[in-house]
Amino acid sequence: MGRKKKVLSPEELEARKTKWWGPERNARRRERYQKDAEYRAKAIQQARDLYKRERLAEGSEAREEDCRINIPDLPQIGVVRELRVDDEHSVRMLTFTCDDLARAVSRNPQVIYRWMQAELLPTPIYKAKNHRNRWQEVYTVAEVRAIMGVFGEHQKTSQYYRSFHTDTRDLMVAAVKDARDAMATKIANVLAKEKEPAA
Repeated sequence: MGRKKKVLSPEELEARKTKWWGPERNARRRERYQKDAEYRAKAIQQARDLYKRERLAEGSEAREEDCRINIPDLPQIGVVRELRVDDEHSVRMLTFTCDDLARAVSRNPQVIYRWMQAELLPTPIYKAKNHRNRWQEVYTVAEVRAIMGVFGEHQKTSQYYRSFHTDTRDLMVAAVKDARDAMATKIANVLAKEKEPAA
């Protein structure tokens, strides 16, 4: 006959939680994660294995571990649309709706919307005409490449992207800003050439 399991009081349960999952233990684990390469590699692999088990348990496929493998497919994922640059001008270029971006990073579109609501992902600032000839918010190909570059690097350590991943969020915001600054310069140059008097 086995030993009878001891029933703990609420206070004893709380003390055990603090001992095994409290801030001191978490601090030690974070420090070891930073300093011990073998421990870090093991933790990353465990997280990946858990992710795959959870995906399979819910009847879904495990996604690719690095969305950057989809970069060569961007011309097939996005659509060439008429992008509005100001009240009078537009240019035709490869653009991506939020659904297109979701395909590029191998995520459900609802995940993209949740990231935007949580301010983990900059919202689109450009508009392009869709197949119904209506203006729709889109990302440029440069913005999508920037997002995939940062998220792909993030996926080396986690397949999840949550509100506490502030370093990734800051890198994402900076990368998209750089892409938008370059786009603004390009647009300004095109408009300036149009305004030049004919020779």
